[in-house]
Amino acid sequence: MTKFYVWWTDQEESTAVHQNEALINTFPEYLRTQLGSRVGRAGRGRLWADREVIPDGIGIDPWPEKSPVAKWINHACSGGIVIRLWDFGLVRHLPGFVTDLGLNLISYPE
Repeated sequence: MTKFYVWWTDQEESTAVHQNEALINTFPEYLRTQLGSRVGRAGRGRLWADREVIPDGIGIDPWPEKSPVAKWINHACSGGIVIRLWDFGLVRHLPGFVTDLGLNLISYPE
């Protein structure tokens, strides 16, 4: 079972969510912190991952360049926040989209 997903947003989407204080106050600390770090920074396929949640870091290697999702991430200059599997419900209906670490779109958690 996958332990982590990636919530991808472009700059406008991450800013809109970050400005909703009532919403982000429902997020766990790691997600609030990473969203705050994500806002104002170019996405370009970068990942934001909390070291307390993922001590060894995480990445998508090799990057699946021919994947339609990877092409969209590059086109939209999206950046991803690595989230715990059980936090999927917090971001599911928010701007952006969620993938697993293989860049497969997630509609419902495993």
